Amino acid sequence: MKRIILLMPVLLVWACATAQVAIECDPEKRNFSVEIPPGWKQLSSSEVFLITREGPYSQYILFRQRHIHEHFTHTTKRLYKNMPPLEAADVIIDEMKSDPSVMNLHVVQTATAVVGSYPGFKIVFDYGIKEGHSFSTIYYGFLQGDWLYSIRYNASPDAVCEQDAEDFQKVLKSFRCKG
Repeated sequence: MKRIILLMPVLLVWACATAQVAIECDPEKRNFSVEIPPGWKQLSSSEVFLITREGPYSQYILFRQRHIHEHFTHTTKRLYKNMPPLEAADVIIDEMKSDPSVMNLHVVQTATAVVGSYPGFKIVFDYGIKEGHSFSTIYYGFLQGDWLYSIRYNASPDAVCEQDAEDFQKVLKSFRCKG
């Protein structure tokens, strides 16, 4: 329980708006499906849909479904329907750059990418948080209708491994919007 409480600042940085996160994690309202790789487990939480192998301070994969009209907390930039993928990526990057709890953000790569069968974007970045932890992240996102879907692999630098990278690629390929 203590680890979940300590992890909340990390999750809040990436979840952005807690009201929408609760909807995302309600299986009745979640508008996507994904296959969880063997060895990974879903953390018991009503606030986020997150899977991990060893624990959230080692590594996790976080899934997010965000309505395009939902305001971001730290940027005035907005998403809009049919927005080009790299423009959507710029909104996400600006949100992170403007977030005071994100320390030493270093964007390594921004590129177009495919998530499942959906055209989208990929952002690779490193950052720290005030509590002293640092992380490397691979963030994929795409717009489908009125929704931004994002999947991110997040790991402490010493926990990044080839097996996680392979598992994350399997997760990306299995991701499907419902309906």
